[in-house]
Amino acid sequence: MLHFPTVMVGGPVRDREWAVPMWLGGLSCQDYRGDVRLAVLVNDSVDGTLDACRWWADNGRWSRAQVNVLNWGCPTDNNVRRDRDYLQFARARDAWTCMRDDDVEWLLQVDSDVQLPADTLSRLIELATDHDVKVLAACIQNAWGAPNFAGNVMICPSGYPEPMHWPGFLSDRSPGVKPCDLTGAAVLIHRDVYDAGITYVLPDVGLETEDGPFCQACIAAGYQPHYAPSIWATHWMQAPVSTAYLSDTRYHQQMADWHAHRAKELDHAAG
Repeated sequence: MLHFPTVMVGGPVRDREWAVPMWLGGLSCQDYRGDVRLAVLVNDSVDGTLDACRWWADNGRWSRAQVNVLNWGCPTDNNVRRDRDYLQFARARDAWTCMRDDDVEWLLQVDSDVQLPADTLSRLIELATDHDVKVLAACIQNAWGAPNFAGNVMICPSGYPEPMHWPGFLSDRSPGVKPCDLTGAAVLIHRDVYDAGITYVLPDVGLETEDGPFCQACIAAGYQPHYAPSIWATHWMQAPVSTAYLSDTRYHQQMADWHAHRAKELDHAAG
């Protein structure tokens, strides 16, 4: 790949202090040779998420890093799936995309409990460029006991009223890209999509998921979402997490520095 476009990575996060080192540490360790900028939107957090994001923004390998705060007064149990108001999650995604600089060509939005292998960004951009795809997702395997499908890839077969998981995703490691009707969690999106006015919050569209209306609008506008069967990441969902797969020694030094910083903060708070 001769051209390395500027990429903004990150996403919105709320009450995920436990996941921030894995999330931002993993993004910082991407082996992409181009300009990588971090953008994090912290909304309605009551734990140490904001402090953790600021530390990793200062200590990660970014050409530019920004951490914004936007509070809507969401209920404290909004992270419990059965009580979720997906409108808040969709609004947070839209607010995050607005953090992009004018020269950013691609946005890699990654959920805050998703861990990416170090070559993910490079491979996604190469595939998206080779296949002229504007929306391309990595596949996500749920670490707590994954079923036989990619947890973030859904298609809508003929005769079915809504997208569904497709058996066999987990065993598919074929090269190239394939179309899908709904995806999220770790998705590379070209700025053309946002410049076309497509957003996550759309009028008169149900919010059964935070990504559903966005993907529907992309399809209607000719930006068919795709996924890469050969690129897989891990969805941890809850603590504890393992970062053993990250072989980059600089990452492990970052982790050691983070834990030392956090321990010092806790000792200071204890008096």
